[in-house]
Formats: sequence, structure tokens, C-alpha cells
Amino acid sequence: MKRFMAIILALCMVFVLCACGAGEESAASADGDTAVQSVDQTTEEGTQTQDAQTTEEAQASAEETAAQESAAVDNGSASQFTPGISYENFCAITVGMTLSEINSLLNSEGTLSQSTTNGGSTQDIYTYIQDQALIDVTYSDGLVVAKAQSGLGQSEQQISLAQFNQITSGMTYSEVAAILGEGVVTGYTVQTDAPMMTCTWSGVAENSVAIVMFQNGTVTSTSQNGLQ
Repeated sequence: MKRFMAIILALCMVFVLCACGAGEESAASADGDTAVQSVDQTTEEGTQTQDAQTTEEAQASAEETAAQESAAVDNGSASQFTPGISYENFCAITVGMTLSEINSLLNSEGTLSQSTTNGGSTQDIYTYIQDQALIDVTYSDGLVVAKAQSGLGQSEQQISLAQFNQITSGMTYSEVAAILGEGVVTGYTVQTDAPMMTCTWSGVAENSVAIVMFQNGTVTSTSQNGLQ
């Protein structure tokens, strides 16, 4: 009987030891899973924090770049154009600008010198004068379609008759400028089927001038007065 009880006790001890071992292994496994989860959570939090910092830095950088570009545009505009009647401002007049924009650019309200209505479209010509300089701007239904000027600008160099005679129909403005230098734009219009531009060059002789007309970017006609 004692021997049987001893065997039972031994079996119980073995069971208890096995149960304890299994519990410890389960606990260790649970602890391990908890640790892994903790590491994963920490890693995820760290990644989220890093991503947030990266996003904030990117936004800050983008805002700084935008501010710099805006400042550059403002500075460029301020240094390029000073309101008033000048050759630079005449060249800055572009098709599609409004009367108020031109008045601001030229620092003048101008004078309505002509107004006509044709087919329901109204065409107005405003004249801007300062000393010996004159600018005419043509508006169609309130938008610029043509411009002309006199007394503003000076050609890059004084040209000779021999230089002028090298200009032929079909040449581009760049080809003409390579021979005569930069000219003075005295007129531009888009009222025809193709845009037209008129440029002039001063001659070596006093009061001499060359006139070249371009249509669609190429020479269509030339004339001169007093070149030698």
C-alpha cells in the first residue's frame, strides 16, 4: 500500500513539474510576444514620428521656396518697369491688356482720340503724350489689339545704305538684327490675318532712317529715306 502511494505521489510530482514547465514556457512565450509587440509598436511610433517630421520639413521647405520665388518675381517686376511713358513700357504693352492696365503702366489716362463701331464691335484709340514722345494704343472691345509710337527708343547702331540693301523679303527679325543691329519697334498689330510689326533703324546721315515691316515674323517690305 505504501509502495502504491509512493508511485501515485511520484506521478503527481511528475504531473506538477510538467504543468509548471508548461506554464513557464507559456508565460515565457507570452512575455516574448509582448516584447515583440512592444518593439513593433515602438518601431511604428518611431516611423510615424519620423514621417511626421519629414512631412513638416518638406512643407516648410516648400513654403520657403514659394516665398523666395514670389520675392524674386516681385523684385524683377519692380526693377524692370517704372510706370511712365518710355520705350521699355511701350514694348511691355501686349495684346489682350486692358485700358486700366495700360493706364497704370504708362502712368497716364491718355486721351480718347478715335472711337468707331463696326459689326457690334467697338474700337477705341487712346493717345498718350509726354514731351516729344507719343504712344497710340488701339483697343477692340476694351482689349489691346495694336500699338504705335514715335519719339521713343534708339536703334543699336547707325546703319548705311550698303547694310540696308542686304535685307531681303522672307528674312526673320533675328537675321535682320544680325546685319543692322537691334531696331526700334514703332508699331505692332494683330488686326490683320497675321500679326504685323514695324521696326526702324537710324542712318549714319542726319535724319536718315530705314523702315522694315514684318508679317508673321518675316520681312514683307522695306523702305528708307536719306541713307548713304
